[in-house]
Amino acid sequence: MLRRITFSWMTTLLALVVVQCGEDDPTPSALDSSPLPPMDQGAVQWLDPENQSTWSKTEKPYFLFLFDRRSYWSREMARDAFGSPENANEISRLTRPVWIDADLRPDLVDRYALGALPSLAVLTPDLEWITGSTYLGAEDMASLLRRIRILVDVPERAEDLERERAKLRMRRPHATTAFANRLALGELRLRLTDAILKAPAWLQPGEGVIALIETGNSDKARAWAEANLRPERFHGSGALYDATLTDDHRLTEERVSLAVNAGALYTVATLASLTDDRFLAEQSRKLAEAFELSFGTSTSELFGSGTADFSADTSGVIRPGAGAPSLYNRRSVTSWNALAVSAFCRTATLSAENPWPDRARSILDAILKRRVKGSRVRRTEVASSVLQFEDAAHTIRACLDLADLTGETSYKSRASELADRMLKDMLLEEGAVSHLIGADGHYGSGAGVFAQCLVRMAKLNGTYLKDAERLCRLAIAHGAERPSRLGAVVRALVMLEAKGTDLE
Repeated sequence: MLRRITFSWMTTLLALVVVQCGEDDPTPSALDSSPLPPMDQGAVQWLDPENQSTWSKTEKPYFLFLFDRRSYWSREMARDAFGSPENANEISRLTRPVWIDADLRPDLVDRYALGALPSLAVLTPDLEWITGSTYLGAEDMASLLRRIRILVDVPERAEDLERERAKLRMRRPHATTAFANRLALGELRLRLTDAILKAPAWLQPGEGVIALIETGNSDKARAWAEANLRPERFHGSGALYDATLTDDHRLTEERVSLAVNAGALYTVATLASLTDDRFLAEQSRKLAEAFELSFGTSTSELFGSGTADFSADTSGVIRPGAGAPSLYNRRSVTSWNALAVSAFCRTATLSAENPWPDRARSILDAILKRRVKGSRVRRTEVASSVLQFEDAAHTIRACLDLADLTGETSYKSRASELADRMLKDMLLEEGAVSHLIGADGHYGSGAGVFAQCLVRMAKLNGTYLKDAERLCRLAIAHGAERPSRLGAVVRALVMLEAKGTDLE
């Protein structure tokens, strides 16, 4: 049974949100917006990360460009740094350049992005680090390529580089992961909960805050809400901006995203359910109502990705800063839509009559019809060579949430089918997981969410509890350097403890 705690501190905060939610902002209506223009790839002949031949044996280093299509600086780097014929020729001569859309390959972003997008990762043929950077202009790119040229053209330099890398590894060893398999579940939960408690409120992902409430740390909810639900974070449409605020209360971005808003709605609605707080419930309703205006499209039941942080004139020249009408990316991502289903299901429990069960069902039915092939969950309409863990995980949770809300057991059966396929595809014989991301971002990690689902379905399959524990331990090992971002895993550990399992 969910713990219920009543808070009165939200009254003033949410009243301010209602009054000061950006009355002068141009409303980012997805239905009225302009489509996102194609992205300039410069003069480089890029390889496709979805093509398996891209990752075939090579003697050249890899040159990974990780970008966000809705980011001005990603587009500007592609235009400037890669538009130079000299830079493009050197990139092609010296490296294997790979064009990586962050929305499509969160696994590669988790491994190789340097805390921001755009990011550049230069790797050995064995995918070990050589060097990397965030934004670079044409001149800085030329300087980087000169250093790579020395490495490639002078083989002796490779030996020097390996010696230097060995010294760096000695000075900055990776976080130990042995504890992930050694400690009991309760000890792991306490260790991770302590890390979440110590993190600043604005750095705590939503799943982490929910985990704190569920483990009795109710005082942290106020700090999280004050940091993340400030009036300045709300656009005139009622949706949340992507960005956090600077110390002087300025927004660092001017766009809205489905991933951010679905994660926020799931968090706020869950907190409202846990605390029985009417103002949180009202804020959940307002956020939910903003979805259709901000992310709906006229051609699909699924939501699009969101608006860009730049504008473009009639000739296609882009400039930083969102314009009106918004530039909108209509591409729908499965995991973000599935998260919206779970968020709507949470919101639906807060009032007697509302449209959210029907809207959740229409989205989930579209996902199951269009994105599931042979019980495998695709990220977009386009078939991908690499399945992303989070798409299946959030789709499974959406099925369970809608089944619990409506009593329609067919969705629970689909969840079990998808889980069995996922375990078969992604849990390899030696226990490793392909493309596992343990740490939460704007929403719960695929590993943590899937582990939660396995515990919820334990009655359907006696091995699910063992699978959930193994997955939690793997996720903790993968996320050992970011323990404060393992909130979804903590929630799974709490559920496992409640089941009385601690498998050795």
